[in-house]
Amino acid sequence: EYDRQRVLRSLSNTHHQWCASLEHLENARADTRDPESLETMIDSVKRQLEANKRRILQFGGPEALEEIMGSPPITVDLDQIINELGSRKYWDDFADELRQSPPVYSRIGELLTEIRDRLKQLIPNRSDLQSDIDRSLDIDFIRQMIHFGSFDSESFFRVFDYIWTNLKNFGAASAESEWNAWRDQIMEKAGSGASTYDVLLPEIFNRFLRQLDTIEDATHRYREILAQNREISTPS
Repeated sequence: EYDRQRVLRSLSNTHHQWCASLEHLENARADTRDPESLETMIDSVKRQLEANKRRILQFGGPEALEEIMGSPPITVDLDQIINELGSRKYWDDFADELRQSPPVYSRIGELLTEIRDRLKQLIPNRSDLQSDIDRSLDIDFIRQMIHFGSFDSESFFRVFDYIWTNLKNFGAASAESEWNAWRDQIMEKAGSGASTYDVLLPEIFNRFLRQLDTIEDATHRYREILAQNREISTPS
């Protein structure tokens, strides 16, 4: 019975992952440049989803399938909890450093380096775009500006807009309005003076990294689907 429940939990997680992949792909219909390939991927995901449903029926019967399809399972992931607590401490420490006199800005260089490298990894075959990212996010130059006190709000928001625009281009079209609204909120906070840097910068960088996580997850799923399609189309 324990093994059966463990298998059902695994199948449940797989079901919801395929559902998320299908949703991402269907949302991409509005702005795809290759509708034929997209529909092929959607069909492939639907086949995987149906195959997984058959396995759920095999191990748990109709009741298990109905329960899994009705709502995502509630699970406690200890590793996830630890990671979330560690992440919260990181941003709290960042805010504390920004409140010091004088402020400590060393994490800005670290965070920009991570964002730059992850953006480049999204386009492994586009050396021209990678070079543009390197030029626009020149970390050594930014660190020098910070050191000499010339990295002002105007300089920061030029960098902000560059990263924001790239993440918008890489993201799903269905999330564009929300992404635009978030930028408007940040600019309003910055312009009104209602939020200081110790509040704004952790929020901005945290959101950038979470958006990168979302884009990377979607990219990974698409690449998996493409690989499966190649395997299916390759004659044995």
